[in-house]
Amino acid sequence: MELRHYLAPINVQFITHFLHFQVGSTAVGQNTVNSKFLNSKWTSVKKREGWRHYQVLNVLKKKKQLELFAVCDKKISFNIDIKEIKDRKKWIPGWKDIV
Repeated sequence: MELRHYLAPINVQFITHFLHFQVGSTAVGQNTVNSKFLNSKWTSVKKREGWRHYQVLNVLKKKKQLELFAVCDKKISFNIDIKEIKDRKKWIPGWKDIV
């Protein structure tokens, strides 16, 4: 017997709508701030804690902060305000070489 005989027909439109609602909608708690910053990579214009390259580990929505960790030393982490990470004089999106 084949497995397909046991599976009910799948409504692709329903599945697509369901996945969009679960993953991309703010109705289920997703926040654009969360999805925009989580796991994003940043370069500090000036060294912080001895390093320049960081990644967002956690988004603290209520505090409007990001928890960053140093890519080269995962023991180093700190929180910063989201406003600060948007300041291009302090932070550059992505991992860039700064001489």
